[in-house]
Amino acid sequence: MEAYEKNYCEQWGDASAGDCHQVFRKNLRWKELSITPKDDTVILVEISNMGFCGSAGCSLLLFVAEADKHFAQVLAEVGDIARIKVLTTLTNGHYDLRKTWAEGHTATVYKWDGKQYSPAP
Repeated sequence: MEAYEKNYCEQWGDASAGDCHQVFRKNLRWKELSITPKDDTVILVEISNMGFCGSAGCSLLLFVAEADKHFAQVLAEVGDIARIKVLTTLTNGHYDLRKTWAEGHTATVYKWDGKQYSPAP
């Protein structure tokens, strides 16, 4: 997240508007998702700041906790946090994810490849 925040502040920061770091953080939405039968959780973050949203939605990032208490980004996509659903189907021990597109009819399924989520062919 630090790189996204830094990029935002370099592009859109305005000293007259206050601390751009606080503005960036204020426009984050997030939710926890259980992605394995053992209830391993990830954090799905939507960045709804200027420069991160368009007609297809906003930047969506999925982070998984690592053993060293750091987080690894395992998905970067565009969409709406409310349109991401955890499915009951499993790939490599992780539940598949589905993102419904902004128009409401088309969907993309993401499968775990052992390191990250990738769109299914």
